[in-house]
Amino acid sequence: MIPSLFLGALSLAAASRSVELTNSMTASKAVELGLISAFDNDNVTHTDSFAEVQQHLQEETQGKSAKCPEVQICTTSDGACDPKNLVVITCISAHNLPSQWGDKVDPYVKFWVDNKDNKASTVSYDNNENPSYHFGCPFSYEGALNFDGKVMDDDLGGDDLVGEFAAGGSINMDAAFFDGADTNGDGVFEIVVNLFKNGSPVGGSSGQSTVRFKFQLIKAEGYQLRRR
Repeated sequence: MIPSLFLGALSLAAASRSVELTNSMTASKAVELGLISAFDNDNVTHTDSFAEVQQHLQEETQGKSAKCPEVQICTTSDGACDPKNLVVITCISAHNLPSQWGDKVDPYVKFWVDNKDNKASTVSYDNNENPSYHFGCPFSYEGALNFDGKVMDDDLGGDDLVGEFAAGGSINMDAAFFDGADTNGDGVFEIVVNLFKNGSPVGGSSGQSTVRFKFQLIKAEGYQLRRR
């Protein structure tokens, strides 16, 4: 069953207003403004994300190839290892992506933590407004989890922007947001991100354009897993 918060993210009424562009905002504020929705998922196991990473790195892909960032486990000081924060982020799917007349969208998703050097990218699919990716990557980072990304249209003449996450600014996830999103304390939760372009909502023939992600926290600042 699809959670009610996910259905709410598809509401055109919530997406009908333009949103002022910003460099970043807290994830809690993004939820308050209706830019993203977050929910826990009791049906996800701890090994799911790692299985997805292995599965998709081994599969043959068509169109653009999927890529994960290089993971640096430690920040070093005097030869000692200070473990970085670590999260596995899985791009599950996108919905209601727009197409142009005579040219159906060939979408792929770029998503990153902190900066674009720490970036993952899904495969691209031909002529698909509702692609299912289920592609996950591990990310190492320092401090708060700053999440951002965009959906692109794979074209021979040059890729086009379909939409950016949450009005084009990074989403800052802190311990307070984790506590609200991960209600059962197992470190696993999902978010649905609305797409925007030039500050205005992006929509397809069936409503607001969204991308769905799963997060599995391994180590996060100010956060401790409460259940295994």
